[in-house]
Amino acid sequence: MKKGMFIFLFGILFISGFISAASVNTYYVLDLNYNKGNFSVLSEDIQQSKEEMYYFGNYTASVFDYKGNINEIYFFDVPNLALYDEFDENGTIIGGGEMILEDVNFTIYIPYFENATKIVVYDENVSKKLEIDISAYSKTYTEYKTFVKSNGTLNESVENEEITEETEDNQEVKETGFLEKISEYLWVLVLILALILVVLIIYFIKKK
Repeated sequence: MKKGMFIFLFGILFISGFISAASVNTYYVLDLNYNKGNFSVLSEDIQQSKEEMYYFGNYTASVFDYKGNINEIYFFDVPNLALYDEFDENGTIIGGGEMILEDVNFTIYIPYFENATKIVVYDENVSKKLEIDISAYSKTYTEYKTFVKSNGTLNESVENEEITEETEDNQEVKETGFLEKISEYLWVLVLILALILVVLIIYFIKKK
């Protein structure tokens, strides 16, 4: 009986590890600068992470698709609150407190959408502060532009070079989608392993 229980616990840990490995999320990584109430983008990229990113705050980042619809709205805060200490001539702390930084750089992570083309940042008064073009990472938008241009209805100001460049930029996104598709099949493997584990447990229990 103890042996069967040991196998059961080992199987649970094994399956948990598989589930953890299969759960990979893709995010937009936005490096932002906050200066006296204004925002600017330092860089943007996409990357994968097994961690779930959660934010709370008074500022919002809205993700728009290429048709102008909002995919999702995320809340975040600016980390401009700093703690400080005051020292005397002997190096002894004699005071301290909090101070608000007027200029600070920080990073936020926003879940990736295949059809997203821009992220708009709003302040606590819902005033637009920043618009970030992320169309280069949009697989759906790139395919849409290619399709429309092939039918001769796309504005001629959009050149082939631009489309080709965006397609190359989206190679990483396509690879990411492939990895996510593989992770879906891992769930099937996990279920099969769980079924085998149950059969083994029943076998050892009956044998005991």
